[in-house]
Order: sequence, then C-alpha cells, then structure tokens
Amino acid sequence: MPELLIVTGPIGSGKSSVTKMLAERFREAGRSAAVVDLDEIVAMLHAPLENVEQSWERAREVHGRLVGEWLSSGVDAVIVDGPFYSQSETAALMQCVPTRIAARRVMLLATYEVALERVAPDPSRGVSKDPVILRLKYEEFARELPSIDPCEWTFDTAECSIGDIVNTVARVLLAN
Repeated sequence: MPELLIVTGPIGSGKSSVTKMLAERFREAGRSAAVVDLDEIVAMLHAPLENVEQSWERAREVHGRLVGEWLSSGVDAVIVDGPFYSQSETAALMQCVPTRIAARRVMLLATYEVALERVAPDPSRGVSKDPVILRLKYEEFARELPSIDPCEWTFDTAECSIGDIVNTVARVLLAN
C-alpha cells in the first residue's frame, strides 16, 4: 500500500525543500515517489486576480484528484506539499484518496522573520515575498494553527536542518 505524506506549514517554512529531498531519498532506496505541490497546480491556472479564491478552490480540487490518481498508479509514496489548514482544504486533498490509505502529516514551522529572509531573494517567488502579504499569511496561519489536524511530526525549520527532517521522516516511511 502506498504512503501518503502531507507536508504543510506556512510560506517559507521549507515544504518544497523537504518534499523534493524526501522523494530523492525514496529513489535512492529503489522506491518511487510522486511529489504533488499545490503551488505548482495553482501556477498552471491563468485567471484574473479578482478570482483568486475561486482559482485556489479549483486548484485544490484538481490537486486532490491528481493525488488520488498517483496513489492508484502503483507508486510507493505520494508526497504532498501545500498549506492544508482547514477542514475544507484537507477534504479537497483527500477527496480521491482510497479509504484504506491513511495520511501521515508533517508540520514545518518558521517565524515570519525567518520566512522573509528565505523568500525575499528568491526570484521564483511571486507575491509571497511581499512583506505585507507574507505577514498577512503568517497571521492567518497563526489563527488556523489550533484547528489544524494533528501531525505525526512537527519541526521548527529555523532550529532543525532540512536533512535532519528528511532523515527522521524517511527512517519511518522507508522502514515499511
């Protein structure tokens, strides 16, 4: 049975770095992993800015279907990257996941200041590196944090290296 790993956390917390390195660890172990990044799905949609909420809702639906397809394809793991805080966001993600597959969750944390330092010089970042938008997203995350589904692992990426995080999670996932 394939593993489903959800890597979540605020902007700049290291989600993409962890998911890519973890997928590489699977490959090195002779196993397959698909990384399905919600941001990449959102980037595929070119829609008017005034429809941003509708765009994210559509992308979440497509993302959930893609996760389900990968899980049914025979890969050993699907590693999901994105902000999955609310019940509706998680429901969209899990809509096509076979009921026999239990999601495992990793929460990555970083302060606003650390995130701003990480995203500011990154030319691939869009509005997420704008300090005002980043601050708003961090405030939103702080409000959502108490209601986020429990995570098997939680790491503060300002205190723990990406390599250490990947080693901890891979040790468990690759033991199965």
